[in-house]
Amino acid sequence: MTSNKQQLLQACRVLFDDQILISWEFVNYLQQAGVIAAFKKRAFELHPDRMNSETMTKCGTEHFVRLCGARDLLLQHIQERDSVFAERPKHIRKMSNICNMQTASVSRSSTPLFGRFLHQVGAISLNELIRALTWQKMTRPKIGQLAVAQGYIDRAVIVKILRHGDGQKTFGVKSIELGIMVPEQVKSLLYRQRRMQKKIGQYFVEHNMLSREEVWGYLRQLRNENMQQRPRP
Repeated sequence: MTSNKQQLLQACRVLFDDQILISWEFVNYLQQAGVIAAFKKRAFELHPDRMNSETMTKCGTEHFVRLCGARDLLLQHIQERDSVFAERPKHIRKMSNICNMQTASVSRSSTPLFGRFLHQVGAISLNELIRALTWQKMTRPKIGQLAVAQGYIDRAVIVKILRHGDGQKTFGVKSIELGIMVPEQVKSLLYRQRRMQKKIGQYFVEHNMLSREEVWGYLRQLRNENMQQRPRP
């Protein structure tokens, strides 16, 4: 990537509302449509033509230039991120897609994940969704620990895998690139990890954002919508 993390995080702070929790997880979640929508909203607020004094116009112009720079930087990052993904060998791309499905790929899903569905219906904010996804990621068992428990690798190999490549690649992808594990092993570990991780609805219940009854109600609503979207034979 041509931009470092701090530049991308600062661009997000320029472009997005103060209510949004800016984190690296948020950057990974970003898609082109979200950047463009945020830019249009902020551009309308800061465009120089809306200012009613020379001082405010100058200030608005400076902010607008910063806004355009932040938009261009984030769009470039998304384009490079997606092109790097597309250029990977087929089996690596497949495993990357599985590894990232709870983060960057969540907004591309045709059938919404439960967290994204809650955001779509207005039950939670984007900030709360990012917090919940981060909580889920931090509390689930690590792939390396599961691999050791399954006898796929020795504990001493974990450090070698973690140090391989850049920070954008997942543990599973790195282990495949090093020839330490095969895609089928990583896939089975990811399946086991998903089975063992806490449900995202539990986060909202534990933090008193939704009641257990509300979570079940939204789950039923999501299932009904998914049933209606399925093609009929």
